[in-house]
Amino acid sequence: IHINKSSNPQHAVIRDVADILISYATTPGYVSWRNSMKGSWFIQSICEVFSKRAKDTDILAMLTMVNKRVAEAFESTSGAYKQIPDHSSRLRRNFYFFPGINQKTH
Repeated sequence: IHINKSSNPQHAVIRDVADILISYATTPGYVSWRNSMKGSWFIQSICEVFSKRAKDTDILAMLTMVNKRVAEAFESTSGAYKQIPDHSSRLRRNFYFFPGINQKTH
């Protein structure tokens, strides 16, 4: 990792790899499942969790909720397969979405 150094070593910046969040529908090497009418389990869960919680919950907490929902609420039609999402975070702070999209106006 190449860092940009300032005169103060405490202020060294890692710009190229910091503040990145990658979320996968499943662990690499495994399959991601979908409902032919409703779409992927992962995207269904993201839409459900984010629409309800984005106004007051940071993204890593919401992705943990997505993991729980996908792992517990869905299974293949044969009942033999499950799925667990996977994410990698290099966030240095909590990240919140703008909460105004689904709020009712008075």
